[in-house]
Amino acid sequence: MFYEYAVDPECYADAEQIKRLTGEFSWCDGRLISNFPGTWLRRVKEAQDAAFKQLTIRQKNILTEEWEWLRKHKEKFLINSGRNFDDNNPNWISNALQRNQSNPFQAIIVHEKTLQNDDLLLPSDLNAREFRWKIRHDDRVPRTPEALYNCVSKLLQESTHIRFVDPYFNPNKKEWLSTLSAFINISHASKVTIEYHLKIHKEIKNDINEIKNGNFVLEAQKWYQKFSENCKICIEPILRLNQSISLILWCEIEPSNDWFHDRYILTEKGGVRFEGLDEGENLGQRTNVFRLSEALWKDRWNSLDKEKSKEYKLLGTVNVPDLTSL
Repeated sequence: MFYEYAVDPECYADAEQIKRLTGEFSWCDGRLISNFPGTWLRRVKEAQDAAFKQLTIRQKNILTEEWEWLRKHKEKFLINSGRNFDDNNPNWISNALQRNQSNPFQAIIVHEKTLQNDDLLLPSDLNAREFRWKIRHDDRVPRTPEALYNCVSKLLQESTHIRFVDPYFNPNKKEWLSTLSAFINISHASKVTIEYHLKIHKEIKNDINEIKNGNFVLEAQKWYQKFSENCKICIEPILRLNQSISLILWCEIEPSNDWFHDRYILTEKGGVRFEGLDEGENLGQRTNVFRLSEALWKDRWNSLDKEKSKEYKLLGTVNVPDLTSL
């Protein structure tokens, strides 16, 4: 779903190479630039400053415009790889090749090929025929917690606000808890806002009689209390230290133009659609996953905003471990 490229900072000091790279990297496109080393942006600026003396005014403007975009929008395309950079060897290409042996990049994009190595690509090599550049927006994977997590691991590890969306989520069922446990096993757990968005179905609504003005009436409180208790009993044990999750309950606005049906994992950076967020019934079961375009990701993200959603009616929130009801 998401592919990490090592990009030579010198590429962004060349006006012609910048043209080939501009607009090609983002979470929604699936191509990401490795923050290798952790000072990658600073190295881009240093390379540009060194090149300025030999450039035309037009070329300087191209580099300056691109630098401003990179600086302001780094969260859209830059991924922290965690790879060590050998400061005793200042050559960026040899460092990238060394790290590529143990933890491969999708490709290493260089300003010029000083070495003959199949892992090295020039910006001019980036076309639809190059398999390392032509990436898929969809896949078919085993419906296991590990395989589903691997589809979004990079996205989850880099995000601070995560929304799981599955209208059929049931805290009592192992098949949902096993995948949720895999998904939320992320670093910096206490700094990540985690939500699970689900739907109140017609049969449940019938059981609790009726809902008026977006609030549970007295007859609903018994069902709601039971649901809250189940969430505490089943979900709290899989949370990490200082980790919390909010379960957000919706229903469709009738007559509805937007059916609350599809399953997603959405973050402030991008999103992926799944056919289900629960574990398969047998080991051989497979499922389709799709990386979302920027337009669809924004649409789905905004549709689940508790304050602004126009597609669905908010019914309540259950917070785990500190349970409260609205």
